[in-house]
Amino acid sequence: MSNPSVCSLSPADIDCSGPWLLHPESPVEKLIPSLKKHGQLVPVLAVEESGRTLLVAGRSRVSAASKLGMDVLVRYIDAGDETSKAVLHLEENSARSTDESVKLAAVRFFAARMDAAELPKTVAPLLGIKPKSRDMKFWLDWMELEPEYDELLKLGHIPLAAVSVLIKLDEA
Repeated sequence: MSNPSVCSLSPADIDCSGPWLLHPESPVEKLIPSLKKHGQLVPVLAVEESGRTLLVAGRSRVSAASKLGMDVLVRYIDAGDETSKAVLHLEENSARSTDESVKLAAVRFFAARMDAAELPKTVAPLLGIKPKSRDMKFWLDWMELEPEYDELLKLGHIPLAAVSVLIKLDEA
């Protein structure tokens, strides 16, 4: 359902658990003073599916409004599948810094849902990665690794470039 108008909902009526929410929730403590002083300036983005409101972008605004006992301004958008929701989530959050952890979550998410040849064209620009760059090659190679390595990258224990060596190792 697409409705360019904005409506108001209780935070409890918004499902904020979608796997397309790739950016971690920002600390709401910084947002609360602004909400108290000015109210919610920008609506969250959501879709309606099977009578439920699913959040696409704006998780911190929903959390902060919930803590303040305020309703949330919601704009419904068209996003039929998880991939579309994730693209819109990344677009809406394009001003945020994207660290290795977010890039990893996004590339893993999209790699499971689209052809690898599409990742550089569709996903790379959303993450600030040049489609034909060495970094994009590293991310595509990383998708060949078992997910057990992901935590090492997220924690900064190994750099992304280590994938060149890791993919050459056998299980032993």
